[in-house]
Amino acid sequence: MPDITGVAVINNIGVSTLRSTAQDFRDQFDALNFALNRKGCTTVFVMDESAYLMTNQVADYSVYGSVRLLVKENPYTDKMERYFTIPKMRSTDIIPDLTVFEITPAGIRLKAKAD
Repeated sequence: MPDITGVAVINNIGVSTLRSTAQDFRDQFDALNFALNRKGCTTVFVMDESAYLMTNQVADYSVYGSVRLLVKENPYTDKMERYFTIPKMRSTDIIPDLTVFEITPAGIRLKAKAD
């Protein structure tokens, strides 16, 4: 098979957890991740929170980095806000703090943290 260099986005990998044990999911996920990596493909896996928790968060062990997106209410403004955090990024010194972001017509805009 020829080399596949590029990027693959797989949305939603969590669907493959249905009727699957955490070990079965990990075996399948690792095989897919390894095969794409061996072909030179950078892969972004999208997984919903319920599947992530249902599989005991095993996907985190197989990937080089993870980005977590969530929406929650700001207790000071009573408004819903979007947050992201990077809990894991191999070979990188990261701070896993939550960062607020907005989706605008111009793209994603990070909000500055208040000091």
